Formats: sequence, structure tokens, C-alpha cells
Amino acid sequence: MTNNCYYAIISEKVAGFWRKNLDTQEFLDTVKIWTDSYRETRDPDKEHTVGESPEEIKWEESMLKIAAVLLPAESIKGTPAMEKINMVKDIASKKDRSKLQEIYKLLHEVEEYLKSSL
Repeated sequence: MTNNCYYAIISEKVAGFWRKNLDTQEFLDTVKIWTDSYRETRDPDKEHTVGESPEEIKWEESMLKIAAVLLPAESIKGTPAMEKINMVKDIASKKDRSKLQEIYKLLHEVEEYLKSSL
């Protein structure tokens, strides 16, 4: 899937946050789409510099925007995942594109926690 396709899917999911409260599975799906998009574009085990091309910059900025507005399901509040989600939102809201790998690692931990708790 291309970055634009992932962005469209994620945008649709994020828009759902304003329409209704997502359940845990829907939130996990949203996080998984974000982490899959990151892994498709970058190797999460290697350090990366910020993008230089307009397409890379747009992708990085879009990923930050999406991470900044993640709203977890009610069932996640009070769990270890919630602290990481709050960290993600705080980091992403600063719009520092060099922090995408850190956001990925946190969301990957959230993803793994949610998978094991469902």
C-alpha cells in the first residue's frame, strides 16, 4: 500500500473519533495502521534523518498529525497503554519530524499490549 493510501485509511479512522467512541479493537486497528505505515516506509530498527523531499516531508507531517489526535477507547483509560498514548500525543503535538521513530516504538508497545489484552 502506498503512503497516500495509508494516510486515507488512517484519516478515515481518525475522523471516526469525532463521530463516536471507538471500542478497543477499533482503536487497536487504528494504531496498527499507523505502525504498519511506518514499517512500510522505514526500517524501525535503523536510525533515520528527517525527509528532504516534499513527499517525505508531507508523509512525516501527516503521521505526526494523526498521532497527535489519537483518542483511545474508554476501556484503555487507566491501563499501561494510556501513559504511552499520552506520551505519543505530547511528542507528536510538538511537530518534530525527527521523533517519528520514538512515536513508532511507543505505539508498537501500545499495539502489543492491546493485542495481549483482547
